[in-house]
Amino acid sequence: MTSTSFWRDPNHVPAAGALKDDGSKDVEPIQMDSTTKRVKVTATTTDLIGTQTRAVDSVTVDNTVGGTEIVTADATIKSFIIYNNGANTVYLGPTGVSAADGLPLTAGSSFRESNINIALFGITSAGDADVRIMTIVEV
Repeated sequence: MTSTSFWRDPNHVPAAGALKDDGSKDVEPIQMDSTTKRVKVTATTTDLIGTQTRAVDSVTVDNTVGGTEIVTADATIKSFIIYNNGANTVYLGPTGVSAADGLPLTAGSSFRESNINIALFGITSAGDADVRIMTIVEV
């Protein structure tokens, strides 16, 4: 912002102020929404978190002792969603997870995590489960 000035609307009612940006010769009034009583704002933004890609993969989780790795520890993974596409409950946790101490992810449910750099494993109490993983990776 290069300048501020007071402004009057077309009915000559004074406004609280107005703004002018570097690229504009016009002074724009500060406007308030009559319903919400909030200042109206129009903005253009850029992606502040970089370029991201999304990938979807599937893993078959079974009852192998120690669990099956579902998500790898990777600092470029910004978020992931795990969906249990199988019929059996998958128990989530760190390496060595068991059905007795894991977080249960029942059939048809999902688990989401953001801003954490961890490896996540899963195990079933019996049988297999088809697990889908969507990762959002910053490149």
